[in-house]
Amino acid sequence: MKKQLLVPLDGSQLAEMILPHAVAYAQARGYGLALLHVVAPPAALDSNAWGVTPAVEIWEGWENEVEAGRHYLKVVAERLQPLGLEIRTHVLEDEAASCIVSHAENHPEVAIIAMSTHGRSGLGRLLLGSIAEKVLHSSPVPVLMARPPHKQNILDNIQVPEYRSLLVPLDGSEFAIQALAQAKTLAGELGASLTLVGAVAEAPLAFKLNTLITVPAEWTPERETMSAYLQQATNQLESEGFHVQAIVEYGPPADAILRAVENTQADLIVMSTHGRSGLSRIWLGSIAMKVVHGATSPVLLVRAKERVKEPELQRIESGISIAPAY
Repeated sequence: MKKQLLVPLDGSQLAEMILPHAVAYAQARGYGLALLHVVAPPAALDSNAWGVTPAVEIWEGWENEVEAGRHYLKVVAERLQPLGLEIRTHVLEDEAASCIVSHAENHPEVAIIAMSTHGRSGLGRLLLGSIAEKVLHSSPVPVLMARPPHKQNILDNIQVPEYRSLLVPLDGSEFAIQALAQAKTLAGELGASLTLVGAVAEAPLAFKLNTLITVPAEWTPERETMSAYLQQATNQLESEGFHVQAIVEYGPPADAILRAVENTQADLIVMSTHGRSGLSRIWLGSIAMKVVHGATSPVLLVRAKERVKEPELQRIESGISIAPAY
């Protein structure tokens, strides 16, 4: 069965802002689109629902919501039809986040979920801003997220973006490396370049007169370790025919990644939602949503496998470890 990209929509223009990115990814990978609209079950619509059968008015309202959802997705599908994608629609009843995740779990053809970080709140609608992180933590497939720049009627003029530059944050762990496999596949199909980014914090040197004095990060062993690691990964990727550059940024991980995105004008960020924790290391799981909410570019989040046995690592005085790129 043809792979699909699942797109949750709540009827709002904010939620629809993910559609150009969903289309771009689907076209690049040869996927179809599965448009999903979730309607809360009748009991959830009744303010006095605890142990009480919903009133007739509530049932009628729910039926109207279901029918309105079907009509809405039909309109969206018709607007997308000229783009040449196979499109399916689904209207389901459940709590939004669990419904999105369970649909992906029960349909092996769903290879990725694409959703906006914001949507419409209100009766029977998805409050995307509150469920995006829930979906990310439980999704069995990668999640493509984008922060809507502004509200507009995107369906009137869908402009499909081009992904010519992909940015991949790495921290030396096998968890972070797993996102690189997704980036390689996409870059190969799009002919896009890859930018590898490592974050290094400034190291405290001394306290004097209650003022923290720092040594520039470029002087620290951590910087040398990260540079060596990124160079190793760059060499491997270049040997496979990819156009690659490596950047070391300084400061808190999320800030460093966002700065790299701005400086390189990357079209898409591809990163893991887990990474190595500990002193002077990036914990990607704690910063993924910060990057999503702070970036103007879409972010493809790969939920790395929890149990990955890492190979023997090269230990350095700073305590940083370098894992093989592959």
